[in-house]
Amino acid sequence: MSAPLPARLARLPVPVTVRLAEKRVPLATIRNLVPGALLSFDKDCAAPLDLYVANRKHAIGEAVKVGERFGLKVTAIRGR
Repeated sequence: MSAPLPARLARLPVPVTVRLAEKRVPLATIRNLVPGALLSFDKDCAAPLDLYVANRKHAIGEAVKVGERFGLKVTAIRGR
């Protein structure tokens, strides 16, 4: 468990991103995208998703449904 944060710092909003997959593709591929086009990725669809906090990988988890919304069930914290 992390040390407690001062109250003011604990309220500071930070950007949180869940990254599904990534790859590098030629710019021409991006320029030729049209509605309905498919991009495939090498990541297995059952692989954990990466959680980034302020553009730094912080945790991994699995996609879950929360009501009608997307959520992430954290399965591991980086460095723990």
